[in-house]
Order: sequence, then structure tokens, then C-alpha cells
Amino acid sequence: MSDARHALAETLRAIHLLIDEADLRPAEVLNVADLSIATGVPEETVSALLRGEDVVEVQLVGRVSQRFRLLRETRLRHDGKTHSIREIATAIGTSHQALTPIAKGTGKPGLETAVNIETFFGVPTGFLTKEAVPALNEALQLVLHNLKGAADPLSHFMTSHGLVTIAQRGGKTLTQRQRTAIASMLDVVLDEGAGR
Repeated sequence: MSDARHALAETLRAIHLLIDEADLRPAEVLNVADLSIATGVPEETVSALLRGEDVVEVQLVGRVSQRFRLLRETRLRHDGKTHSIREIATAIGTSHQALTPIAKGTGKPGLETAVNIETFFGVPTGFLTKEAVPALNEALQLVLHNLKGAADPLSHFMTSHGLVTIAQRGGKTLTQRQRTAIASMLDVVLDEGAGR
């Protein structure tokens, strides 16, 4: 198993443990459509990878074209319409002719053009080019982080507010119930303070 496949398997294992602990439905946490949009990886490929199956990686030119098309279909203009090739080209400082081969799957962008496309659509660098396994693993790391926050509200609260530790007397360890109660109490206190 490659390093990327091993990392994906480990991430999925950790997610499934938290899903079981929280008694959640896997389909709600691992939404195939959402993961496809987040990664640019086709839904059928996401589904296969979530099942632990091997997939054939799409060649770079096809992958870039596929993801460019997905960006145009899912990241619409404010009026709900698709961004035109000409509009994207103008916004990123290139020509319509330079983007047409990318859209058709007959050419790939240079590094600067790829980064400019990713910036235009507000996706991370590498979105257009990253292979399916590492792309999915990266998205699942965020899912895992969110699950950990849901499983331990106090840790999530501390992280989101930049707290390193909460002092305790006598070196006792807080129970899960106590941690949840403290996080809820602090949320109320901070919300009331922000409202003044």
C-alpha cells in the first residue's frame, strides 16, 4: 500500500471510530457529493475510495479539465450562472484561447495559470492537479478535525478561542460530562459579553 493510500486508510479508520462513538450515521458524516465538490474528485471515485477500493488515477490533463469543469458547475456567479471561459480568463489575466484547451481536456495550464484559476474559484492550491487519494485524504482531515471538536466540546472551544489550557485544582482530570458543561458555560459567558 502506498503512503497516500495508507494515510487515507488511517484517516478513515479514525473517522469511523468517532462516528461509532458518537452513534452517527456514516452517510451523514461522509457525504459523497460534498466530498466530491470539496476535492474535485468524481463522486464514483470518492465512493470507491471510501469503500477502500483501488481506483485508476485520471491522467493530469484529464484531471485538470474535469476539475475545471466541476469548478465552473459548482462555484457559480452571484446571479447563479456559470462563469464563462472569457470571464475567467479576463479575471486571471490570461486569454480565452489559453483556457479553452483546459476546458476541452486537450491541454493543461502552466503553474501560474493553475494557481490563478484556483484563486479565482477560492479553492486551495493544488485543487486542479492533486491526485484523488491525497485530495480526498486532505478533505477527510477536515472532517476528522470537526468530529473531534464535536466529540470534545471543551477542546474545540479552547482551540477556537486560542486557549492552551484551563487550570485545574489538585491535578484531577475532567470527565467528558464536566468538559461539555464547562464549554457550554463559557459559550454563554462569551456570547453575553459580546452582546454588550
